Amino acid sequence: MDVWKGLAGWRRCSSGQSRMDDSPMNDRADSVGKMLPFGGQGSNQAIEDGGALGFLLNGVGDPAQIPDRLETFEKVRRLRASRVQTLSNARANNEKDVAAEVQKYIGDEDIKPPTSFAERVSHDYG
Repeated sequence: MDVWKGLAGWRRCSSGQSRMDDSPMNDRADSVGKMLPFGGQGSNQAIEDGGALGFLLNGVGDPAQIPDRLETFEKVRRLRASRVQTLSNARANNEKDVAAEVQKYIGDEDIKPPTSFAERVSHDYG
């Protein structure tokens, strides 16, 4: 139990929007961003990344197609991963605290960010 006492003072923070580095060989199957453990989403995002990569790279007949497909991967996954990463800063039912930041990563001004845990689940999984 002593380890939990030490963790109690840790400040929750993230580095902002998910990003991919510019290296030609990035480990794309690992999540595109760092996730705080509070939402339990880091491994989930890695699994989603793998599914997205599988879908986008399926049927590649020419290696020259890969850069364009990886660019599509980044566009598609960046918004989702950034949204989840930002929501991981909010504990359940405090989603309103990060709603303005989440709105930046929704991609559609008509869709409102979740402001409760029930809305969070419905928003991303509904």
